[in-house]
Amino acid sequence: MSNRASHFKNEERYKDYQTATKGLDQEVAWQALTGDSGRRGQSFGNSDRARYNALMKAKSQKVKSQEEKQPQIHEDKQAGNHEYKPDNKGNPIDNTQTGNNDAVPSNDQIKDTNTKNSQQQSVRQDNDINNNVSGNDNTIINNQDNSVRQYGGDNRSFVYKAGKNSNPYESTPVSAATMGGFYDVDDSPAAQAKFQSMYKDFNKDNSKRFAGQALQAVSTFSKNFDPREYTAESMENAINRGTQYSFDRADRQTGHVFGDIWNDNYITEEWKMPSAPAPIESNAEGIADKAKQDIEDI
Repeated sequence: MSNRASHFKNEERYKDYQTATKGLDQEVAWQALTGDSGRRGQSFGNSDRARYNALMKAKSQKVKSQEEKQPQIHEDKQAGNHEYKPDNKGNPIDNTQTGNNDAVPSNDQIKDTNTKNSQQQSVRQDNDINNNVSGNDNTIINNQDNSVRQYGGDNRSFVYKAGKNSNPYESTPVSAATMGGFYDVDDSPAAQAKFQSMYKDFNKDNSKRFAGQALQAVSTFSKNFDPREYTAESMENAINRGTQYSFDRADRQTGHVFGDIWNDNYITEEWKMPSAPAPIESNAEGIADKAKQDIEDI
């Protein structure tokens, strides 16, 4: 006798239960008979059949809900083939002949993210320079820079939502953001231009404090100096005069050493070839013989 038969008082009652539940889902029928409280009935009556119908309806709705998540496959009875009817709940695995029949439920996650990247800058300047001059021989030098700069930052957004059945040890936001380039450096052309412009502006701004200092120094030690007198022609003449002065100094020093070599009567006597010097004769042989004799005398 089975485990279920042992719950009845006799075999006759068990046979009556089998007859009443013939053609029904045995697991659901047994659940309807015993109930959630674990009670054990002796016969499958009308109240048990009502509970059975309610359980089957709930089971049918559960199966229907699961089927809605799977791709729909309809049978073409006339052709005897299965025809795949695509819907918005499944995606084919590939583009092959049977790719549609291999469809899997879509796991797309929709997440709307609105990020504002706008920059606003309001500039209002009133940088007038007023100079009051009283007296003569005064010099005024004004330097002013009204430039305004704005360097924008790098604005990034990262939205992460793990899947319903994802592994918590493998699904980590930091790893996903790293692989997605969220933490990567900004090497866009705009970022490089900003980098170069920043340091060039630093250098230019630091040099502004020296603007006009040369003219100020000249005007301090030379009251009669006017740089407007230096035209292109006057500067070229000054350079040429300096070059000629160097040539004149060289000629003067040449005259001090050699005399007036530019005078036609500088040489008063005709030049004659001097006598040839006495020929140089080698006495290496005599030196060698003497050295040899000295060695033998030792």
